[in-house]
Amino acid sequence: MNALLLAVPFFLLLILIAAAPIFFEAQWRKIYKPVSFFFGAALLVIYFFIGKNYVAIENTCSEYFSFISL
Repeated sequence: MNALLLAVPFFLLLILIAAAPIFFEAQWRKIYKPVSFFFGAALLVIYFFIGKNYVAIENTCSEYFSFISL
C-alpha cells in the first residue's frame, strides 16, 4: 500500500489541529469533531477497502486498546 496515501489524511488533520484554532477559533470549536471523524473514517476506508490487510488492522486495534486501557 502506498504510504503517502495513508499519511495524507493524518498530516492534514495535524495541520488543521495546529493552524485552525489560530485562524478561525470560533468555527473550529464547532467543526472539530466532524472533521476529526471524517479523517478517521477516511483512514478506515483506505485500510479496509484499498489495503485489505485485515490481520494488520486487527493487530493494530488490539495493541491500541491495550495501550489505552493502561
